[in-house]
Amino acid sequence: MTDKNVGAVKCTALSPAFLDRCQEIVDSLAASYSAKIALVTQICDGGLTVRSASTNSENTFTAGDFIAFDNNLFCFRVIDSGAPLYVDASRSGSVTADDHADLPIAYFGFPLRGASGELFGTLCMLEANPQQDVILVQAVIDKFKKIIERELLVLGPLEQSAEKS
Repeated sequence: MTDKNVGAVKCTALSPAFLDRCQEIVDSLAASYSAKIALVTQICDGGLTVRSASTNSENTFTAGDFIAFDNNLFCFRVIDSGAPLYVDASRSGSVTADDHADLPIAYFGFPLRGASGELFGTLCMLEANPQQDVILVQAVIDKFKKIIERELLVLGPLEQSAEKS
């Protein structure tokens, strides 16, 4: 499923300022679109580590959760392709990601890239009752993605933050 080189990536410690910014973004997405889940993940140690998780009561993920690459979540399709993914299971009636098979959902996922263009992780959102203007939602998430990538350059890994001080 996922490239073995990506699976071997070691987790980099991230600055508290970067993580705070990511938290603001996922909480804003969840509140704005009544999303069940909004996450920022980081590729590391053979899977994804949740770095920021929306704090709404429906979200079953929390910061620090680890998701192995053998899991069948939409996030891994984003990692595999390196491209955004939109799935509207409420219209197609078919969901292959096991974790969400019983929900009428829309999934929006965007790859996050580090300073040299390498895959860092994902920004993703799962809506339980998709009724939004898809183009507008994708544009908003893409803007947040760009903010996270810019912040990653400035505030991201602790090693970079320490060097700039």
